[in-house]
Amino acid sequence: MNRIKILTTLILFVLFLVAGAASQAASTASSVLKTPTEAFSVKNATLLVITLDIEKDWYTYADDPGDTGKPTKLSGTTADGHPVTPFYPEGIQKPDSFDPSVTINAYKNGTRLFALIPAEATAPFPITLTLDMLLCHPTKCVPIRRTLTFGTPEIDATTLAPAMDQPWWPQFLSLAHVKNPTAPPPPATAKATTIQDATRADTGTIQWEFTPQYLQPGLEVASLLSAVLMGILAGLILNIMPCVLPVISLKLSALLNAATKDEASRVKAFREHNIFFVLGILSFFLFLGIVLGGTGQAWGALFQNKWLVLGMAGLILAPVSQPVRPLPSASH
Repeated sequence: MNRIKILTTLILFVLFLVAGAASQAASTASSVLKTPTEAFSVKNATLLVITLDIEKDWYTYADDPGDTGKPTKLSGTTADGHPVTPFYPEGIQKPDSFDPSVTINAYKNGTRLFALIPAEATAPFPITLTLDMLLCHPTKCVPIRRTLTFGTPEIDATTLAPAMDQPWWPQFLSLAHVKNPTAPPPPATAKATTIQDATRADTGTIQWEFTPQYLQPGLEVASLLSAVLMGILAGLILNIMPCVLPVISLKLSALLNAATKDEASRVKAFREHNIFFVLGILSFFLFLGIVLGGTGQAWGALFQNKWLVLGMAGLILAPVSQPVRPLPSASH
């Protein structure tokens, strides 16, 4: 019973560290990256400007990240349901911090992202934007999925400052390939997954193809029966992998204990073992999913927290501190 209490306490402690690490990662991202947003008028449309205020030595990958990296993506909708059209500047070329042989395109402090609100949006405010990026430092990276809400229904778009008077206006013109600054913006149905012409009527829509391409199609598991059989085989193989060798003694102990009991006791113990095993896995991953989903963090990023690593190490080493008992024999 004491062992169960100790193990339960350690598991709860690690779960607490996981939640704390996720919260700390989210807090780090909040302090490292600020996203002041402003709105300007462009003819009969509205342009949002999101400035990436990033601390020194930090950066994020550009929309076109280069040879590696997660691309920065901006999306959003107006209050009346019209999608905004994002425009991304080119990134600054630099060696990747984790693989200097690879060149990436990075966004650094002061980079501006643009979101064009279509003229068809008669009641655009408040506008909800989603910014998805990987914020990196020479020693670590933190995934960010941030929701931005801009404006109130009382905002009158006609009273906004004109975008053409802003110092960044030439940059936006170059991104949009504008030939005539007074031409109307594109229709709301135009999709700008890459930089497109924001003022020409003949703006095309890129058609993306997301059909997966398998490296070795002949080895792809295509049927449910094959998937089930492969899963069973993988489970059997897992029992002889080095990562489960420390558990073999526990399995042998359970089998030897079961051999000394009657049939009813063995069935009861088997059911209890499987029920609590499944409930333990489901509880842990449900908790983990809630924490990571709520904070927008990644599991691997949490292990950059030293206290979480120490807590996991303590959980692994805890059985070593317990007194060793000989395995029961079938004859006793």
